[in-house]
Amino acid sequence: MSKFSGTQRCVHVPLHMPATTPADHCADCGLTDNRRLCLTCGQIGCCDELNGHARAHAERTGHWVMSAMPLSRLSFVWCYKCDGYVVGPLDHPATLAQEDAARTAS
Repeated sequence: MSKFSGTQRCVHVPLHMPATTPADHCADCGLTDNRRLCLTCGQIGCCDELNGHARAHAERTGHWVMSAMPLSRLSFVWCYKCDGYVVGPLDHPATLAQEDAARTAS
């Protein structure tokens, strides 16, 4: 059960988020579906429904907040420590660069 319902502000959100994403696949198993980006260091892991490497990374490092990929202002942000969604659009440089690249490609 979530410690809070819906979305809320979270004290675990890092003050400085990675400016770029280092890869497009899970760092542990190589999967490219249902990826999660660590908003502290930029590591990419797969979701709990696959192999759970994003959660394992959070528990191992204390990097609790991640975002669903592909990044966009509408990507959900989740805190593993609070067990819930985090408020706010995802407006950091990696998001903006990825959205610009997607617009250019289409």
